[in-house]
Amino acid sequence: MKFSRHKKQALFVFASISLCCVIGYTLLQQSYTKVVASNHKIEVSFQKIVEQSDKRLEKTKNLIQYLEMNQLANDSVTALKQSYDLVKSAQSKEEIMTSDSALTTAIFRTFAQMKSTEHGHTESEAFQTVCTELYEINEKMSQGRRVYNDCVIAYNTLLSKFPARAIAEKLQYEDYTAFTMGSEGKMAFKMDMQENS
Repeated sequence: MKFSRHKKQALFVFASISLCCVIGYTLLQQSYTKVVASNHKIEVSFQKIVEQSDKRLEKTKNLIQYLEMNQLANDSVTALKQSYDLVKSAQSKEEIMTSDSALTTAIFRTFAQMKSTEHGHTESEAFQTVCTELYEINEKMSQGRRVYNDCVIAYNTLLSKFPARAIAEKLQYEDYTAFTMGSEGKMAFKMDMQENS
């Protein structure tokens, strides 16, 4: 069966369009899978931070009770209580991130002030236990933040390319911001590490 020149051209165009559609659909499907997977990684990593945050809240409550019971309330303890309440009332990711940074700062400042004050409470087993537990939780949260931030960077990089952004908007995925620690938090952490070195 012979085809005329026009029919051959039409078949070529049809085949080209079909091939482009197949390639386009494949790329779209791959992009969709990447966006969903990347978003899921962020949600999972953030949930792990929240779980550690809940544990830290309980230990922080124990620390506050210990300090109040031993009449060691001061400005740093007041700030610790305020940060504790801030974390407990946090709802959105932004609020959780902000309160997380504030509580981290308050905890390290409380530790630093306790160590600089001349009394025997820092040598007590109860105080040492709660401090150790908070240090361990803070370290896990620090690692969790790094994982979360890496996931956010990867996600934002992915969304900078077409058609990932359109897919994310269609799925009503939110934009993500990395965790940051304020300058006071970094300074408090640095001071505490220097004192322990």
